Amino acid sequence: MELTDVGRRRVGLIAMLAVTGAFAVSAALAYACTLQPTLSLTEGSATPGSTVSGTGEFFSKTGGPVQLHFNSLDSAVVWSGRPSAVGRIAFAFEVPDVAPGDYTIVATQAALGTGRPVAGTPSRAPLTVVAAPAPVAQAPSGAPAPRVPERDRPRAVPVPPGASPAPESPRTGPTSETDRANRAESIGAAPVSAPAFNTPTAKESAAGTGTPGKARSSSTATPGAASAPSERSAAGNVWDGFDAGGESSLVTGDRGSLPASGPGSELGLGLGLLGIGLVGIVGGFLAAAVRRRRKAEQGITPPGSAR
Repeated sequence: MELTDVGRRRVGLIAMLAVTGAFAVSAALAYACTLQPTLSLTEGSATPGSTVSGTGEFFSKTGGPVQLHFNSLDSAVVWSGRPSAVGRIAFAFEVPDVAPGDYTIVATQAALGTGRPVAGTPSRAPLTVVAAPAPVAQAPSGAPAPRVPERDRPRAVPVPPGASPAPESPRTGPTSETDRANRAESIGAAPVSAPAFNTPTAKESAAGTGTPGKARSSSTATPGAASAPSERSAAGNVWDGFDAGGESSLVTGDRGSLPASGPGSELGLGLGLLGIGLVGIVGGFLAAAVRRRRKAEQGITPPGSAR
């Protein structure tokens, strides 16, 4: 089968397209497999005048120096240096005095001899510039201290002449006897009365009823202090009639025929109480007998009695 001129042209065109495609695919694969230069910053934001550091990798080892530009290729170079034997760079630069906002750090590298950009350049890294914080106002070192109002100043307590302030007691437990006595005196408590021996009065001496040597409770009145009432005054002097040496008595009139003291008065009191008890018992029995008699007359059988 012989090809015509048209057929030959078609076959040649197809072969040319195939070869061109093969070369294009090979170049694309080679470019895709080549590591591109990268740039990274250690700080994502900074203030004007601060220092920003970072690193770069995969730059050309045989190319020219790497240059960093702030925000554009036409801006001033903020850092320049040659990469290491492995194509790595480490840099640090000062942020220019610019307005707050988003900026870009641009890295460029040109081939030696030709001046053309190295494959993969320029590489970029973002940077945000923020406003610097407002300085804190500090008072000057020679500034006077603030004035304390007169009512807030501490005042000393005056001490009378010849008196010394009482030291604070370090005790934390119960107070001593002296402290308790001082406290009782400060609140106006009545002092404890001491027993004093009674002296017979003239009337008792004439009647022979005085008892020398008998202890009588007495106390000296303290001005401004309320004395505690005695048992006799609190009970209304009920027991005065049984006191052998007292002025009050349950018996009125002449007491010359009665013994003033001794066991006779105590025995009479006991017999009187015994008589009152016997009268009460007899009265109870009589009342019970009358009650039973009335129930019997009415035909009511008392409980517990046999029919």
